Amino acid sequence: NCTFADNSGGTSAFKVQGNAVLTNNIIWNPLLPREVIIPNNTSAGIFTRAEFRYNNIRGGINGVLNEPWLNQLIWGAGNTDFDPLFADSGNHPYALSSFSPLIDVGWQSASGLAQPGYDVGGNERVWDGDGDGIATIDTGAYEYQPIFAPLNLTAELWQQQIRLSWEMPAFDRNLSGYRVFRNNQPYADVLDPTLMQFRDHSPVNDTLVYSVAALYGAVESARSNSVTVIVEGVSVSDELTPMAVSLSISPNPFSAIAVIRYELSRKADVNLKIYNLRGQLVRALETGYRDSGEHIVAWEGCDEHNRTLASGVYFLRFSVDGKLQKQSKLVLMK
Repeated sequence: NCTFADNSGGTSAFKVQGNAVLTNNIIWNPLLPREVIIPNNTSAGIFTRAEFRYNNIRGGINGVLNEPWLNQLIWGAGNTDFDPLFADSGNHPYALSSFSPLIDVGWQSASGLAQPGYDVGGNERVWDGDGDGIATIDTGAYEYQPIFAPLNLTAELWQQQIRLSWEMPAFDRNLSGYRVFRNNQPYADVLDPTLMQFRDHSPVNDTLVYSVAALYGAVESARSNSVTVIVEGVSVSDELTPMAVSLSISPNPFSAIAVIRYELSRKADVNLKIYNLRGQLVRALETGYRDSGEHIVAWEGCDEHNRTLASGVYFLRFSVDGKLQKQSKLVLMK
C-alpha cells in the first residue's frame, strides 16, 4: 500500500532482493529508466524471489529489470500500467483524483481486512470509492475520497473583531475540520467539522486576506474563495500587550503520566487539547481563562471518559485567545 512517484536520479525507484511480495503499490517515476531492479547478488549468496501482484507499475513488467542469474520474478494477478491520475493539488498531491483508474482495484484478503486500518492521510483504508456498493482497497498509499472545499466564505468586522463564516457541501466520510489561512499562511485549525466559523482579532490597523480549506484527516482540500478585511482606526491605547508563551512536556515518550508546563505573560483564554492522528479530539486538558505565570497539567493517557488509550502518537495543541501557539507530538507507550 505504498506510492513511489516522481523520483529522479539513479537507475530505479528501488531494488528488491531476498524473498519479497509487493502488493497494492503505485510505482510511477517517468524520470527514471526503470521502476524496480532485482539485482544479481548470487555471488554473495543472496537469491531473490520477487512476487508482484495488484501493483500499478509504469511500463508493466518491462518496468522491472531482473538481472540474471537465479532470481525469480513472479508476475501475479492484478498488475496494471495506468497513468495514476494523481490529484496534484493540496498538501497531499499524490492522493488519487476522482478520475483515477486505481480506485477500488486493489487486493484484499478473503476476510475483507487490510492493513493498515487507515491510509497515509489518516482516512479509512477500505472504502467504496467508485460507488458500486462494494468497499475495496485502492492501489497506492491513499484511499480515494471526494475532497470537497468550503464555499461562500464571508467576513464581518466589528471594531477589531473579525468573524468568518462559510458553508460546506454535503459529505459522507471523515471530514475532521478546517484550516484557516491568513495572508496566504496557515493560521489556525478548527477541529470541529460542524463549526463553520472562526473569530479573529487584530490589535493594529491592517489589511487581512482570509481563506479556508477543509481537512480530511491530514489531507487538505483546495481553498475556499478569499475575503479581504481592512482594519482601520485602531489607536495605540487599544493595542493588546503582546503574548509570550512557553510550553514543555516531560517525559516524552511516556507510559504513565506526561507533565505539561506552560507559562503566560498575561491573563488569557487558554485551550490545551489532545488529538489523535485522525484529528479527532481525545481530551480537553485546559479550557478557559488562566492568570499569568506558570501552569502545570498532567495527562495520564486517558480520554474524556477516563478510558485508557492505546499506545501511539497523539498531538497536543496549545491555543491562546483563539490562536494556535504550539503543536507538540506526544508518544504514549503502555
